[in-house]
Amino acid sequence: MFDLEFNADRGFCLLAGEPLILHCNHYNTYLQRTILDPEYIDARPLLQSCASAAVFAQAKELFAKASANDLAQRLGVAENLFQFLGFGLLDFSAVTADGGLVSGPSSHYSYAWNNKFGQSDEPVAFFDAGFISGILGAAINAEADYFKAQQIACIAQGAPTNQFQVSVDKTPVIASPGIGIKQKGDIPPISIPSNINEPGIVSALASMPIAGNDQGLIPAFGVVLTRMYANYYNGISFGFEKLLEQAVGDETLGAVLLVEAGHSCAFNTFGGIMESDEWAGLIKPMCKTREDWVHGIVAVVNALGWGIWRIQELVPNERLVIRVYDGYESNGYLALYGQSKSPKSYLATGGTQGIMNLLYHIDITEGPALTPELYETWFSAPGSFTGRQTKCRAMGDDFDEFVAERE
Repeated sequence: MFDLEFNADRGFCLLAGEPLILHCNHYNTYLQRTILDPEYIDARPLLQSCASAAVFAQAKELFAKASANDLAQRLGVAENLFQFLGFGLLDFSAVTADGGLVSGPSSHYSYAWNNKFGQSDEPVAFFDAGFISGILGAAINAEADYFKAQQIACIAQGAPTNQFQVSVDKTPVIASPGIGIKQKGDIPPISIPSNINEPGIVSALASMPIAGNDQGLIPAFGVVLTRMYANYYNGISFGFEKLLEQAVGDETLGAVLLVEAGHSCAFNTFGGIMESDEWAGLIKPMCKTREDWVHGIVAVVNALGWGIWRIQELVPNERLVIRVYDGYESNGYLALYGQSKSPKSYLATGGTQGIMNLLYHIDITEGPALTPELYETWFSAPGSFTGRQTKCRAMGDDFDEFVAERE
């Protein structure tokens, strides 16, 4: 339906110029709640505008490729895109150039929120609203995002469907940076031997038909995936960090919270993958040692569109050093803001930390139940591994580097 461009050598996946990355329900909802929790800032407009920016640039190219010349054809492309990427289902049939009502009988974000946190007190499908706004801007105006979508009913609150009221709003869209500032030079080959056939794993995963089902959801690897816009994650993460700094004058608070979101993602996403049927069939037969599990999950990461991860050092039960090339966080930050004074790869920092905690703190090889209680009791307990970023391309280094060691 849509032609994805996956580059195994650089670790990125593009659709009509926009980088897409595989992430799951756990990270999507945890990151969103992290951003919403501080009551002294209002990050809701940020959550919507970043979605609008990512889809707006992409949609114009997709409409052209599909020869979608009228509004009905373009809205058909919009519905198919939302479903294909795993965000759920949207019905644009009641929308005109003057606005109208969009309904969503299925939503990744609403489902994921209910599944993880229970019923919500407010609508939670901010991404869906931003997607609607951005794609309508591209479908109708093609010059700027002149629509606002306000969610008026939410499945996460108990409603049977999501409902969005769309109105004309003369607010120009934020420009998307596309793939961002890419890594220069060649990416080093794997330097530490293992029993893992990484090229085979990457090839197998990249060829899997990972797309939304009849409900627009992607249940796979023990989680529910989305092909999310890298620039959405970057926009909401870095924007949240700046809102916090403006509100409380603390330059580090945002980084701490965002690294923890990445750490939680590793527990649920990496842990879910390592306990999935897909892992058992494809990767676990290669694993002769616990260290092979580390190499195995890094191989999986290199098929997700996050960039290329390379294990630089692995001391069992003590230390892990990972270098990341073409990481989407540095690519995006450099394009959005230029050079930084501090490290900016929060997901990768938490992910490196999480890998060591999964393998050497709770022993994921024994198949423990990945419950919130286990996370609170063991994953962040004294003696667990912590991560830090020691090199950052956004700061001018040649690559991103992360170290995980015990506290």
